[in-house]
Amino acid sequence: MSYEVYRLVHFVALALLFLSIGGQVFAPSGDKLPRAATITHGIALVLVLLGGFGMLARRSGSQAYEISQPWVLAKLGVWLTLALAPVLIKRAGLRGVLGALVFAALIGVAAYSVQARWLW
Repeated sequence: MSYEVYRLVHFVALALLFLSIGGQVFAPSGDKLPRAATITHGIALVLVLLGGFGMLARRSGSQAYEISQPWVLAKLGVWLTLALAPVLIKRAGLRGVLGALVFAALIGVAAYSVQARWLW
């Protein structure tokens, strides 16, 4: 697949991921998180990883990237934290506005790490 296809998969999966986290954060308090949001969360996580690594693999020549670069490691750390989102929402009580702000800050860290990759 081409770089553009991986990029499209990555961004669509990010939209699905953030919608599913929003569905979990703003769900009524209770024992269980919404089933559809939890399933969408898992599928979106796999697609985000597929699209991200696909984009890394398709870069070549002077624009080639390695997985050991700090901005890639930062994005993997954000991905792991977002993968733990259902646990953080349920066990740590990150619901409502507080949860939305925490996950919005994570999104900001991921976006900044890509834009500032030339700093590292």
